[in-house]
Amino acid sequence: MTFSTYLSHDRVVFLSARSKDEALKALVSRLAGAVSPFEPDDLLERLHEREGLMSTGIGLGIGVPHLRYKGVKEPCIVIGLQPQGIEDYESMDGEPVKILVLILVGEGQHREYLRILSGVVKALKREEVRKALLSARSPEEVVDILKREDV
Repeated sequence: MTFSTYLSHDRVVFLSARSKDEALKALVSRLAGAVSPFEPDDLLERLHEREGLMSTGIGLGIGVPHLRYKGVKEPCIVIGLQPQGIEDYESMDGEPVKILVLILVGEGQHREYLRILSGVVKALKREEVRKALLSARSPEEVVDILKREDV
């Protein structure tokens, strides 16, 4: 399966958050129902621990927080868009993060994890895709853009 298999318009967030912490909270809030039991505080803590190891701000305005987490039966992707950027994301290139892709997989789903991560990075490295996402007006449009880019 490709990463677009796991895309859903109800997991697209147009972020008003301007901090990394607020943005991660907004993304995690969209995971209710995908994780059982859903423990948002624990999930946020684990994401912050992961970020403490190395920022998931990979450059070009992209952040890809990712985690293997208990209780996840099917991989989940949540897309967050913040056109003004999140300044405190500590991206590798020092630029604000404008596109966030939270990837959450079960503890035993290593192959799916790598496939999703690879597909997301491949799609988002293209400037025209990033511009289209940041100009999108609806969650459905965001999903359509990414599905067209998935190979």
